[in-house]
Amino acid sequence: YKNKAKAEKDKAAMERDLMDTRGGLDEAMRDRANMERNCKMTQGLIVEANTKLDELARALNESDSTKKKLQVEAQDLSRQIEETENAIGNLSKNKISLSTQLEDTKRLADAEARDRASLLTKF
Repeated sequence: YKNKAKAEKDKAAMERDLMDTRGGLDEAMRDRANMERNCKMTQGLIVEANTKLDELARALNESDSTKKKLQVEAQDLSRQIEETENAIGNLSKNKISLSTQLEDTKRLADAEARDRASLLTKF
């Protein structure tokens, strides 16, 4: 009788331990499921972030390429402006030279006209 009571007591204690263990196992399984779900979500976010990073890298490369093309264009336009300014300077010099020659020619023609008129009045 004493052994039976002890066995019953031991059995009840083991059943309590089993219930506690089952409860702990259930909780651990829920925690694991939550962690796996969180891990999958985090992996999805990482993939999404890497995709955006790749897109940004491509956009940056395109921007760099466009910037270099624009710099080359700007240098070419600056060279064209410099050449045009030099041509304008040369044209201005030529204009001054031609204006001087025209004035000299006009003075010479006026002098010759006066001389001719003077000769005609003498005859």
